[in-house]
Amino acid sequence: VPKPHGENGRPGRGGYALKDVLGWDKDEYKKVQVRFYTQGCAYWNSERTNFRISSKILLKRNLSLETKFPKLRNYQDNWATDEFIKSALKYRQTRTKIH
Repeated sequence: VPKPHGENGRPGRGGYALKDVLGWDKDEYKKVQVRFYTQGCAYWNSERTNFRISSKILLKRNLSLETKFPKLRNYQDNWATDEFIKSALKYRQTRTKIH
């Protein structure tokens, strides 16, 4: 499945909402999302931005998460996995700033 045009999290401004584009049921999406948040946030330093993460780290993490959730392999160039990772990092950074 190719990546849609625009940016995740900006459905009203030329982007898209990941949960809508994937078309998964609510429980399945939430299960994957929680796993990314817990596994991703435990793995990465919250000070890093998603643009500073090396491609080797992303590839290693993608392979690990795609093993757990094989459905993610259906998305061209790992775009869905990358979007889950970016969302998890953004969430972690936001939570760190609040506390």
